[in-house]
Amino acid sequence: MGLTKAYLLIGALGCLLILLLPALLSKRYDVFQPLSFAILSVAIGVTGRTIYILSDPNGAEHLLLSKDPEFLLPAILATLVGLLFFVIGYVQKLPKLPVQRLKITRSDEWDVRRLWFVVLLFTGISLIATMLFLQRTGFSFQDIANISRKRFVVLKGSEIGYTALGYLRWAASLSQVAFMLMMAYFVSSGKRWLSAMGLVTIAMFVIAAVFPFLTSARGPLIWLVLSSMIMWHYLRRPLSTNIVIIAAIMAVVVLSVMLNLRCRGFLDIGEVFSLKGVVETLFGSRDFLDITTTAHIIAAIQDGRLDYAYGRTYFTWLYAPIPRTMWPEKPVVSIGWEIKRCVFGLYGLGGIPPGSIGEAYWNFGYAGVVVMWLLGAVIGWVYRSLRDYVSQNKNIALIYVYIFLLWAFRAFSNSSSAIVDALQTALPLILALYFVTWRSKLSGVKSQ
Repeated sequence: MGLTKAYLLIGALGCLLILLLPALLSKRYDVFQPLSFAILSVAIGVTGRTIYILSDPNGAEHLLLSKDPEFLLPAILATLVGLLFFVIGYVQKLPKLPVQRLKITRSDEWDVRRLWFVVLLFTGISLIATMLFLQRTGFSFQDIANISRKRFVVLKGSEIGYTALGYLRWAASLSQVAFMLMMAYFVSSGKRWLSAMGLVTIAMFVIAAVFPFLTSARGPLIWLVLSSMIMWHYLRRPLSTNIVIIAAIMAVVVLSVMLNLRCRGFLDIGEVFSLKGVVETLFGSRDFLDITTTAHIIAAIQDGRLDYAYGRTYFTWLYAPIPRTMWPEKPVVSIGWEIKRCVFGLYGLGGIPPGSIGEAYWNFGYAGVVVMWLLGAVIGWVYRSLRDYVSQNKNIALIYVYIFLLWAFRAFSNSSSAIVDALQTALPLILALYFVTWRSKLSGVKSQ
């Protein structure tokens, strides 16, 4: 058993080291490039979680499901190989995308009246959609347990038994796009937080945070804060280490609060701020690139509980636009639902993301981890194509921060869901950018 622990620890640390090598060997490392988020996901979901399990196997029983820690060895091997291919793809030099040909790259001067029109329109649509969504899902203020939780509507005749009301969710999320537009304009204006524009931006954040909080969507809520910080870093001035640390602590607190409300139905302040609560929030869940989920997927395929997908999971996003209320038998878009039932034997609402390594193995076995090379190559290719424009153009900064980085991070959990989320954000945001950017500038003609 001692030798097994050594193998697990060495393998878990090796996974992190593979991703750290490009950062350590780089002369000038951009801390907010996609590789940093991959490092974060592996540091928590693989390395940190493995150490957490080895230090307290009994406390981590809910992750291992009564199995011994050596159960993780095949997953560690698959993750090591997959991350190696990811890094090889990420550092590969490919011809850059012709970003300079995009009209919104030529100028980032906005028509303020058009900006306010878009912000008010998106916010209004969002508030109406939020009220309709809460009404459909039976929202009530009767008890605090009902404030922040996952919300669905039961749908008879459907394979999964419920609908997430995707279009209402999308409409409700438009306030987040409105906030990001305001944030980009505020950051690039040079104004202070206590100015009228700064106060309006803060108010827009509060409005944008309402829907993610009510639906217990921790990711979108934290990403609003993180993406704002990244835009500040690129468009105003670089962030200090202290600010990044403070933001990380705040993110952990938000995660703890929302998990308390979701799981307990009440807020346990002592647990939120205790070391044990922080450790369990970060390492006692299946978030990020979870090594335990990868291990359970490998075991489920070997036991015959889960069949190889042969690439199917990478294309489920194609039928996402069709509402489940119109097509109850529509195949599941978020494959986490299938993992939750077939792998873990759970039948509640929602799902468990397979993680990029687990999904690759699910599709093609150990040979499938080579897919990580393609993921790394695409992410590195797009990053190097955009990085020269991010600090000079708020249009590109918005696309980079709120579409590309979010997709790259989510792709480590669930490929199809990442594509759906990116497209849902990209459509209104890019249309808004073309609308608010001065037309004369888009045409390459200076305004008089």
